[in-house]
Amino acid sequence: MNDLTGKTVIITGGARGLGAEAARLAVAAGGSVVITDVLADDGKATAAELGDRARFVRHDVTSEQDWRRVVDFAVAEFGAVELGTERIRVNSVHPGMTYTPMGRVGEAPEIATAVVYLLSDDASYVTGAELAVDGGWTTGPTVTYVMGQ
Repeated sequence: MNDLTGKTVIITGGARGLGAEAARLAVAAGGSVVITDVLADDGKATAAELGDRARFVRHDVTSEQDWRRVVDFAVAEFGAVELGTERIRVNSVHPGMTYTPMGRVGEAPEIATAVVYLLSDDASYVTGAELAVDGGWTTGPTVTYVMGQ
């Protein structure tokens, strides 16, 4: 059921778009969320929209110093972030193209739901995965698509 109660989640690129939707769903699943982005105004607005369990920090993901600051902030605000060699799972979600062989445009909640799943204990044995959420695009185009019909 993708329960994030008691978990603190850092979502990079969370000011708008897919990141903001992942933050929304993480809060809805019970998590506390630190939204990071270089888009400060949008990030602050998204965090405000999500309420007491969301915060925003301006963050350049290429900066090691910014990463330390974000983690320290998350710990100060919510009291916990799981770090270290134990229980760390590293997965990635690869959103697909807007037109897919399924014949429709993928929507942000469909991709964000995959992110929240990977953050939850439901995915406790999933690590090292590259999850394509692309409507089947990586499996190849359909005959209908190739034929232009």
